[in-house]
Amino acid sequence: MTIKTILALLLVLALFLQCSRKTGPAQMSSKGGEAIVETDRMISIRGLVEIEHETVFDKEVTIYPGAFISTHTNGKVIFNKRLNIIGDSQVFEAESDIEMKSNTLGTINVGWFGAKGDDSEDDTKAFQKALELASVFNNSVTIFVPTGQYYIKQTLVIENRIPINKSINLVGEAMSSSTNQGSSLIWNGPPGESMILMRNNYLNFVQYIDFASEYKCELKSNIVLRYQIYQMEFRDCSFSGCAGLGSSNIDLNAGNSDQVSEISFINCIFRGKTYDNTTWQTSAAVKGGKANTKDIYFEKCSFLGYNESAINIEISEVLYVSNSTFAHNQTDIICLLCGALLTSNYSEQSKSFYRSTVSTNLAFTTMINNYFDGCPSEDYVITNGAGSLVLINNNFGGSGGLDSVNLIRWDNKNISSIYSMGNYFRNHSAVHSPFVIEGPGPERSGFVQSYGDKMGKDGLDCRQIISPK
Repeated sequence: MTIKTILALLLVLALFLQCSRKTGPAQMSSKGGEAIVETDRMISIRGLVEIEHETVFDKEVTIYPGAFISTHTNGKVIFNKRLNIIGDSQVFEAESDIEMKSNTLGTINVGWFGAKGDDSEDDTKAFQKALELASVFNNSVTIFVPTGQYYIKQTLVIENRIPINKSINLVGEAMSSSTNQGSSLIWNGPPGESMILMRNNYLNFVQYIDFASEYKCELKSNIVLRYQIYQMEFRDCSFSGCAGLGSSNIDLNAGNSDQVSEISFINCIFRGKTYDNTTWQTSAAVKGGKANTKDIYFEKCSFLGYNESAINIEISEVLYVSNSTFAHNQTDIICLLCGALLTSNYSEQSKSFYRSTVSTNLAFTTMINNYFDGCPSEDYVITNGAGSLVLINNNFGGSGGLDSVNLIRWDNKNISSIYSMGNYFRNHSAVHSPFVIEGPGPERSGFVQSYGDKMGKDGLDCRQIISPK
């Protein structure tokens, strides 16, 4: 074969490749005047553009409100450079074939794929498309949800599908105490499902989002966290709409030992489901798993109406709950095998404040400056527990609440001890100790050490507790 023949063949091949891979706006069809304007540095899109072949943008692209990019059967659009999309309106079809290379953008708006938020239409596909793009990004990315009511019928999956430590964040414009008047995700799919599954995500946050459900579409969980999750923060969110046995607003890998750790909740509202404001249908606000679900933090949160426990953690080296409020819960906090620090929390009308383990495993519980105004039908602030218990400057029923007796039940284990200083226990009798020690064998000497604790029916009837010998 001669050199001329080889060169001719190479020329034919090059022409073939050029025709099969069309690039640049000149190869696209547009409608409505000059939909595409190209300069030496940038491409601007302002109208309807139909992509019929694979099209690559190798310049910075700005998409303006009113633009719309449609991909046909064989159409695909690839953005290689910075992508700027102005506004919240739809600019892509939810079924579009789109690829965005690394660092083309850091925020994906669900409105760009058709999520409206101002009607009763299903927004699932728009959210799925935004999350699908985020899952394969090489850089960290934020999914943005404008204010509105977005209806979801299928479980949304937020995950990294490539093995890098990037974060996928979910951020709204505003939360609401009603759980459906901010940037609100509302489930109207089959009952008993979970709205969002998160897995393989790191160093990420969820903020300014309401999670709720429609009537008779109650969820099992608003959000389920599965292996592998660490250093995740929920801030300024509201959770509701879950009901049924084993239900919870947040499922922290319950029943499983895979890693879901370093989870924080800050200024969040949790509401159990009720139809009559008397009977509560949700088991827990936050339910945790086993050995590798650990280091859980709550600050400035609110919990109302849970028939098992508002916070229900099985094992955690650290459980921190601070400046939070609880009401109408069977138990406010359960942490069976934990190092728990509970500070400056307020509770009213719950049947108990805390429950721990009664096993011989080491557990450490410290309560400082908490207020508990319980339920008249229940006596125990702490229903049971074992290990080290430290109580400092807590008020158990001492501000005119409806509860008449406040007791603490603790197990008589070799590992157990109670150190109590400066606490008040509302109780009809100022003679008997509020500490009820249970378990085999006689109570050990020095099991309870009480310093400056008081008890009585009110401030006038108050007297110092004498530690049992």
